[in-house]
Amino acid sequence: MNKNYIKRLLDVELKSSLKKNNIIFLFGPKDVGKYTTTKRIVKEILDLSPTISRNNLILEATISPELFLNSKDSPLLINEINYLDSSINLIISEIQNIKTNNKYIFTSSYLSSYKIPKNSNNIKIIHARPLSLFETKDSI
Repeated sequence: MNKNYIKRLLDVELKSSLKKNNIIFLFGPKDVGKYTTTKRIVKEILDLSPTISRNNLILEATISPELFLNSKDSPLLINEINYLDSSINLIISEIQNIKTNNKYIFTSSYLSSYKIPKNSNNIKIIHARPLSLFETKDSI
């Protein structure tokens, strides 16, 4: 665990949301701590940033979303889902169809054209923001 980690308000919201939801979408600008914060609470990480692993993961998710999801430990972080493009909709659909208590966190710098069902009790969208003065303890 990184000794220089600054606790964020996001830590509390993320842990609370994981208790109530199976799917969390965490969006926010680059370098606000989405990955750093999330990797502290998940059991497995699929990082789509490195090109080397990205193509294999995308192929695996597209061919069999069910196998892709069920072969991983929960909670599972899928970092930079923007690289999945249309496959993300298959994965969301699969998560909603399977009867499981597994938890999934998807991170991205932007909310694309994903078909995120707004009426689902299972899904939480969280917008990450830069650290506040309160969090950095720079306020007086």
